[in-house]
Amino acid sequence: MGFLEIYLLGPLQVRIGEEAVTDIRSDKVRALLAYLVVEADQPHRREKLAGLLWPGYPEASARASLRRALTDLRKAVHPAVDEEAHPSYLQVTRQTIQFDKGSDAWVDVTAFHALVKTPQSINKEIIAGWEEAMTLYRGEFMEGFSLPDSPEYEQWLLLNREQLRRQALETMQHLVTFLEEHGEYGRGLEYAWREVELDPLGEPARQGLMRLLALNSQREKALVQYEIYTRLLAADLGVEPSVETRKLYELIKKGEFPPSAGAELKTDIRQPMTIGACPYRGLAAFQEQDAPFFFGREKFTHRLVEALRSRLVAMVIVGSSGSGKSSLVRAGLISNLRAQSDWLIVDLRPGASPYHSLSVALLPLLEPDMSETDRLIESQKLATALSDSSLPLHRLLERVLEKELGKTRLLLFIDQFEELYTLCKDPETQRNFLDALLGAFDIHLERRENAIALLLTMRADFMGQALAHRPFADILQRSALMLGPMSREELRAAIEKPAEVQGAAFEAGLVERILDDVGDEPGGLPLLEFAMTLLWESAESGWLTHEAYEAVGEVKSALAGYADQVYGELAEDDRELARQVFLQLIRPGEGTEDTRRVAQRTEVGETSWALVQHLAGGAAQRHATLGSHRRG
Repeated sequence: MGFLEIYLLGPLQVRIGEEAVTDIRSDKVRALLAYLVVEADQPHRREKLAGLLWPGYPEASARASLRRALTDLRKAVHPAVDEEAHPSYLQVTRQTIQFDKGSDAWVDVTAFHALVKTPQSINKEIIAGWEEAMTLYRGEFMEGFSLPDSPEYEQWLLLNREQLRRQALETMQHLVTFLEEHGEYGRGLEYAWREVELDPLGEPARQGLMRLLALNSQREKALVQYEIYTRLLAADLGVEPSVETRKLYELIKKGEFPPSAGAELKTDIRQPMTIGACPYRGLAAFQEQDAPFFFGREKFTHRLVEALRSRLVAMVIVGSSGSGKSSLVRAGLISNLRAQSDWLIVDLRPGASPYHSLSVALLPLLEPDMSETDRLIESQKLATALSDSSLPLHRLLERVLEKELGKTRLLLFIDQFEELYTLCKDPETQRNFLDALLGAFDIHLERRENAIALLLTMRADFMGQALAHRPFADILQRSALMLGPMSREELRAAIEKPAEVQGAAFEAGLVERILDDVGDEPGGLPLLEFAMTLLWESAESGWLTHEAYEAVGEVKSALAGYADQVYGELAEDDRELARQVFLQLIRPGEGTEDTRRVAQRTEVGETSWALVQHLAGGAAQRHATLGSHRRG
């Protein structure tokens, strides 16, 4: 690879030597770089580039913007280095600009195109090249990037995105076919799974996956894939699988495919499979690191990303308890924003002292080298300065963003905002904190700067308290996003896809049974996740079975059964202590549902503290056990 490396397949990444380039902050500069790199066969006139990226601007203004963008781009991709060893990557004249294809720069799209060409004959070198191309295809072209104010550029972007996607699909199909013909079913499955993920409605992709699963002695998985495909076609296109696909399904179902293994398939012997760590999260919310296992909320996540991209300053996600608000933001939205590299995330909960919670979250970003003791002292001072308005919140947030090099936007995420009403006892503090918070974002809205965004999550049954405060009511009227229960298809994805990622399979009909048990009740996600966590623990040779599902108590009883088991193992005296502790962890609702609360050690008492540690330690140990790798 060259001294300059440019990655366009997946989120844009630029590297110089061993270092990532983080100072390409403007979307226009990113767009200019991608266009010049992909269209490097010819020089481009300045007026054309200016019109492409700044349409509707006066010509002089557009050309001035292009000059600034070009200056930023040249600084980013060509820092002070040995000019002879690394000549300029951009060939610039008074009239034209061109990316130098003859330089030592390495571009993944260029390498990809060279590798995916279909030859007249196939040999090991060609196969190795195709596999290398699939390694380069980390995701769609300029993933997550958009330039909505430049329609012509958007059209160019989408066209390249689709062309590269098609090339990737064709190459995967070539690999699947070749590896199937040569009996390398395991390697073939790697590409068959990727092909289906990239093109869920593609019939050749689904047929190839079904064949390879059956050939690899995974007959039940092949049948499940047909069921999944049938539902997808019905839901999205209102059609059935083709006659060819239905015939393949019937052959596999009867044990007649593959012909040479018919007798073996009819016995339905399941080959032991090694599965990964548990992808379900029990009663805990999904975190950023859990993003690979977070499915079902893709549409809502996209809605949040688009809202931030359109520079919406403040948003409130409102949903019932247990609807997955926290998981949506952390595993969905925030993991997506991290990939864009220019976002700084501040994450907190209000707690009993919202100003202190805010200062604790911000202080490490202001003073990263401060000792823990100093931080404890300074956080109290910072909380006081925020509460008495001697330090305006908008200035503090601006300073935090200024100190983080390479970051151009900040998201202040306050989770479980209802704690402002349930844990903070002082109505005046509640009002003042809301005014300080919303006022800071009103200032940014008035200035049209939009570098800082606010996102809150709040339980729907606290809308009454929120609407009673007029500034908050205005925010809710403008930008409240209602998170309803997941649809049946979204729940199916949340059940099936994490298991697929980790290599496990469901017994035929089990997913439908679980979906029927979940129903459409709001707040059922924690119960579902807990039941799936227990079911994973009982996996038999990598298979999730009806028998195991019944043994864990199904969705409706899994949690209650586990709680009864733990409670039943306690001594009589400890049971009464446990009852008292759990009552201290609940705040009875007044016109709302009951809410959880944090109990301090002094409230619990030293007598009960050992029991609390025992219960918490047991839960942690169980979670670690479920997270370990299991071999069937």
